[in-house]
Amino acid sequence: PISLFTAFASVLREHPDASLHIYGTVSEQMKILAAEKGIDHAVSFQGEVPQRELAHAMQATGART
Repeated sequence: PISLFTAFASVLREHPDASLHIYGTVSEQMKILAAEKGIDHAVSFQGEVPQRELAHAMQATGART
């Protein structure tokens, strides 16, 4: 997550309205790291979701699978 959060911090500098949605197992360390990187306001930790919901969420953002 360190590399992802570092990269996303760079994205936020250019696109302050960007958001990052993380699905799957979420640890407290991940939340702390997001806060330390100053991106916690733009990161949404979704936790575990059924595969069908994940596919729907990705389609809604325009992400390609």
